[in-house]
Amino acid sequence: MELRLWIPRGPDRAAWQLELILPTARECQATVTVDVGGRFQTLSMRGMAQRRRIGAEPSVKAYRIVDFEGKPDPAFLNGVERECSGLPAIGAAAFSASGAGELKGFPRSNVLRGGETFALLWRVPETPDFPDELEIEKLRGRQEWNLALVGIPEEPTESCIAWLESFTGLRMAPPVPSILPVWPFLTRHASVNCIDCVRSERILLSVARMPVGRGGRGPAMQAQSGAMKLGAVGVERSPALFTLRPEGADFVRVTEATAPDSEAFFSFSLGVDHTAPPLTVELAFRAVQGDRQVVALHGARSAGVTEEFRRMGISPEYLSMPAGAKGTLRIEGRDGSSTVALRSGSDAAPHDHRVCLAQPDALAALRAALVDFACQVELDFGGFGRMRLARIAEVAATRGAPRYLPPLLRARIGAFLTQLQSPTSLADGDVPLIRAMTTARRRQALPPSLIPHYRSLVKALRASGVELERLEEGVEV
Repeated sequence: MELRLWIPRGPDRAAWQLELILPTARECQATVTVDVGGRFQTLSMRGMAQRRRIGAEPSVKAYRIVDFEGKPDPAFLNGVERECSGLPAIGAAAFSASGAGELKGFPRSNVLRGGETFALLWRVPETPDFPDELEIEKLRGRQEWNLALVGIPEEPTESCIAWLESFTGLRMAPPVPSILPVWPFLTRHASVNCIDCVRSERILLSVARMPVGRGGRGPAMQAQSGAMKLGAVGVERSPALFTLRPEGADFVRVTEATAPDSEAFFSFSLGVDHTAPPLTVELAFRAVQGDRQVVALHGARSAGVTEEFRRMGISPEYLSMPAGAKGTLRIEGRDGSSTVALRSGSDAAPHDHRVCLAQPDALAALRAALVDFACQVELDFGGFGRMRLARIAEVAATRGAPRYLPPLLRARIGAFLTQLQSPTSLADGDVPLIRAMTTARRRQALPPSLIPHYRSLVKALRASGVELERLEEGVEV
């Protein structure tokens, strides 16, 4: 039998409890009665094909199997120790927070190690004099029992070691070295000390708790692949960071020069599906021609492209994001500021069914803010990207524009904008199309070959009843 301490995650950590784990038994017509700390609990052995968990009470007396009834499994009857040690009457029982394994809860520990966290459960004394170098997080006690999570530094002082050994009755063992990948993130433990990574030009390794000397020198690490062996000395003692370049190797052994047993094996066969692009937050715009342009929020040109569509009066068709993503829309307008929470809905986006559309009310708020040039708009999705659009000074580019331009003139303006390779060629409507043309002239120097084309368009627009104004000082129309 095994005694474990279970501490729930989240705010309700005061609901900790002790659990007694019973070994497995073959199904049989029998019951077993267990003393779980001053009370008895009877279990049917028909349900013990898996390890059985029983709630236990804090007790200084041993937890034990009291009796069987029926025909119990002979292997269980003769092979299981019937007692499990209780808690100490004076001092603390230690439960390891780093060795939980596949079972829930912290197992009881028989040693202490630097650089690890232990849960200490004690009854007397009520308020122990913890050394200052320990990191203490006290949890709510129960009856006369006290509980605290205690972080031990990697190199505790001799006085701290003596206090811990006296309080728990356990010896301080050497720290367990570790060699773990920090980058790339996508890794998998193929065995205890073999790690499979995705192929990468550089592997960032964190080396901790190596048995180095008391000086300032860090661990001396060696990497070996085939007949090639390279070495490097860490700048820091623990954790020390190293960069490993596999250079096409399929298998690399990493070890500390003075502690060859502290080793890790890295392979690079973990596959990744490169055909599916990563999920992002995106804005989709549709022009009068029916073409859809999707802009990723984290892209370098996202703000510029969105601003161009905004100047043309084209609102986003939709806003899409990965399922479960959350963001914020901040609007500062004439009437003050407002904040709209953005979240993914249940409808899939037309261009990628792996992402979801934002809720309709948030999209309506975004469209209204973009149409109003006096609004400053900010989209914030944290790691998925941020975009900020400043207010636009409203300069009337057209006055008395006709409702419809002649088709030939409209086509000429579209061809002119296409030659500029600008997304403004997707303008929806005649007035945005004219504004796009004059804005393009204002924002960039035209190639000499396009200047006669531009002046010809200006004359044709004036002949059609459009009165163009000077956009800014020094810009000719």
